[in-house]
Amino acid sequence: MGGVARQTQHSGQKSLTISLSHGKVAEIKEMIEVASAFLKGVIATAVQLSQPERWRLILSKVFVKFLGGRILSGPEAALASG
Repeated sequence: MGGVARQTQHSGQKSLTISLSHGKVAEIKEMIEVASAFLKGVIATAVQLSQPERWRLILSKVFVKFLGGRILSGPEAALASG
């Protein structure tokens, strides 16, 4: 990826500014916006989810192609079926 990122902090909130110099800037920008919107959604519901539930949601999104769109189950499901 051809670009530079800079992290700034103001009033306790961190921001990441990315300057892209890659040939596919529009595609990369769209991917970053989708990832950002997803993470903002996780943050918005974070108070209702435990830390393992948040990680399952994030990892399910990362591995969506391998999982066929399903969300990873927790260890409780594996223990109950075994």
